[in-house]
Amino acid sequence: MNKEEYKQSLGTREWKERRKNAIGRAYGKCQLCNSEYRLEVHHRTYERVGKERDDDLTVLCHDCHRRFTKYNRKNKIKEARRLAKFRNRGLKLVSEKDGVRNWSNTPPMEIPYVI
Repeated sequence: MNKEEYKQSLGTREWKERRKNAIGRAYGKCQLCNSEYRLEVHHRTYERVGKERDDDLTVLCHDCHRRFTKYNRKNKIKEARRLAKFRNRGLKLVSEKDGVRNWSNTPPMEIPYVI
Protein backbone atom coordinates (compact mmCIF):
# COMPACT_ATOMS: atom_id res chain seq x y z
CA MET A 1 0.00 0.00 0.00
CA ASN A 2 1.41 3.37 -0.97
CA LYS A 3 1.00 6.66 0.94
CA GLU A 4 -1.90 7.84 -1.20
CA GLU A 5 -3.88 4.62 -0.65
CA TYR A 6 -3.11 4.81 3.07
CA LYS A 7 -4.38 8.40 3.28
CA GLN A 8 -7.55 7.39 1.42
CA SER A 9 -8.13 4.49 3.83
CA LEU A 10 -8.08 6.96 6.75
CA GLY A 11 -11.11 8.74 5.25
CA THR A 12 -13.35 5.68 5.14
CA ARG A 13 -16.29 5.02 7.47
CA GLU A 14 -14.68 1.74 8.49
CA TRP A 15 -11.49 3.47 9.65
CA LYS A 16 -13.45 6.13 11.53
CA GLU A 17 -15.35 3.38 13.36
CA ARG A 18 -12.12 1.46 14.15
CA ARG A 19 -10.52 4.69 15.38
CA LYS A 20 -13.52 5.46 17.60
CA ASN A 21 -13.44 1.92 19.04
CA ALA A 22 -9.69 2.11 19.70
CA ILE A 23 -10.11 5.38 21.59
CA GLY A 24 -12.95 3.80 23.56
CA ARG A 25 -10.77 0.81 24.51
CA ALA A 26 -8.14 3.28 25.74
CA TYR A 27 -10.82 5.04 27.85
CA GLY A 28 -10.37 8.21 25.81
CA LYS A 29 -6.76 8.72 26.93
CA CYS A 30 -3.28 8.62 25.43
CA GLN A 31 -1.76 5.23 26.23
CA LEU A 32 1.56 6.89 27.14
CA CYS A 33 0.77 10.07 29.09
CA ASN A 34 -3.00 9.75 29.82
CA SER A 35 -3.81 13.03 28.07
CA GLU A 36 -7.38 13.34 26.84
CA TYR A 37 -6.58 15.96 24.20
CA ARG A 38 -5.82 15.73 20.46
CA LEU A 39 -5.98 11.92 20.37
CA GLU A 40 -4.65 10.07 17.34
CA VAL A 41 -4.54 6.38 16.55
CA HIS A 42 -1.12 5.01 15.62
CA HIS A 43 -0.69 1.92 13.43
CA ARG A 44 1.85 -0.43 15.02
CA THR A 45 1.96 -2.31 11.73
CA TYR A 46 0.81 -1.55 8.20
CA GLU A 47 0.37 -5.21 7.23
CA ARG A 48 -3.40 -5.19 7.79
CA VAL A 49 -4.45 -1.62 6.93
CA GLY A 50 -8.18 -1.75 6.42
CA LYS A 51 -8.42 -4.97 8.45
CA GLU A 52 -6.59 -3.87 11.61
CA ARG A 53 -6.73 -6.00 14.73
CA ASP A 54 -7.21 -4.28 18.06
CA ASP A 55 -3.55 -4.82 18.98
CA ASP A 56 -2.41 -3.20 15.71
CA LEU A 57 -3.54 0.20 16.99
CA THR A 58 -2.25 2.42 19.81
CA VAL A 59 -4.00 5.57 20.98
CA LEU A 60 -1.61 8.51 21.45
CA CYS A 61 -2.05 12.23 21.95
CA HIS A 62 -0.61 14.39 19.18
CA ASP A 63 2.60 15.20 21.12
CA CYS A 64 3.33 11.56 22.06
CA HIS A 65 2.54 10.42 18.51
CA ARG A 66 4.99 12.98 17.10
CA ARG A 67 7.71 11.97 19.60
CA PHE A 68 7.07 8.27 19.03
CA THR A 69 7.26 8.62 15.24
CA LYS A 70 10.43 10.74 15.44
CA TYR A 71 12.05 8.20 17.79
CA ASN A 72 11.19 5.28 15.48
CA ARG A 73 12.52 7.06 12.38
CA LYS A 74 15.74 7.99 14.18
CA ASN A 75 16.27 4.38 15.35
CA LYS A 76 15.55 2.98 11.88
CA ILE A 77 18.22 5.26 10.43
CA LYS A 78 20.69 4.23 13.16
CA GLU A 79 19.93 0.56 12.54
CA ALA A 80 20.37 0.94 8.77
CA ARG A 81 23.76 2.61 9.31
CA ARG A 82 24.80 -0.12 11.76
CA LEU A 83 23.83 -2.86 9.32
CA ALA A 84 25.71 -1.09 6.52
CA LYS A 85 28.89 -1.19 8.65
CA PHE A 86 28.61 -4.97 8.91
CA ARG A 87 27.96 -5.33 5.20
CA ASN A 88 30.87 -3.03 4.36
CA ARG A 89 33.15 -5.38 6.32
CA GLY A 90 32.09 -8.22 4.04
CA LEU A 91 29.77 -9.81 6.60
CA LYS A 92 26.46 -11.34 5.61
CA LEU A 93 23.40 -11.81 7.75
CA VAL A 94 22.87 -15.57 8.00
CA SER A 95 20.00 -15.74 10.50
CA GLU A 96 17.84 -13.64 12.78
CA LYS A 97 15.75 -14.92 15.67
CA ASP A 98 14.20 -13.04 18.60
CA GLY A 99 16.10 -9.88 17.70
CA VAL A 100 19.49 -11.63 17.65
CA ARG A 101 21.36 -11.42 14.36
CA ASN A 102 24.05 -13.88 13.34
CA TRP A 103 26.65 -12.69 10.87
CA SER A 104 29.21 -14.63 8.87
CA ASN A 105 32.28 -13.61 6.93
CA THR A 106 32.50 -17.01 5.25
CA PRO A 107 31.85 -16.66 1.55
CA PRO A 108 29.08 -18.88 0.21
CA MET A 109 30.25 -22.24 -1.05
CA GLU A 110 30.87 -22.25 -4.73
CA ILE A 111 29.43 -25.23 -6.57
CA PRO A 112 31.74 -26.31 -9.34
CA TYR A 113 30.26 -26.30 -12.79
CA VAL A 114 30.41 -29.78 -14.25
CA ILE A 115 29.63 -30.59 -17.88
